[in-house]
Amino acid sequence: MNIEEEKDQIILRTIMKHGIKSAPQNYSFLKKYNLMTYYFMSVERNLKGINIEPLNNIISQNISNFIVKTSFPSIRKMYKKKGADYIRLLLGNDFYYETFLTLKQNGWQDNI
Repeated sequence: MNIEEEKDQIILRTIMKHGIKSAPQNYSFLKKYNLMTYYFMSVERNLKGINIEPLNNIISQNISNFIVKTSFPSIRKMYKKKGADYIRLLLGNDFYYETFLTLKQNGWQDNI
């Protein structure tokens, strides 16, 4: 698994934890993981004041099909080589960085 695939895995885990609100506004990512429809549904529901939590449950089920068990070797190597600031920049979002830190604190063990 390369660093981009590992980054996607961190993002997917973050969406499972925080819901669709933490999804990137990146259409290629949303399409790749079948999240485009859910994303626009959540925007529409938010605008109408409708609770999106039931939608987040469906999204988590969908995402679980894309989760791959990994110890994130590429990101770990990059972290050792370039440090935390680089990883924060690479991930580009505090939600994703929080997931990275949680994985690091758990000894890179997946709790998904």
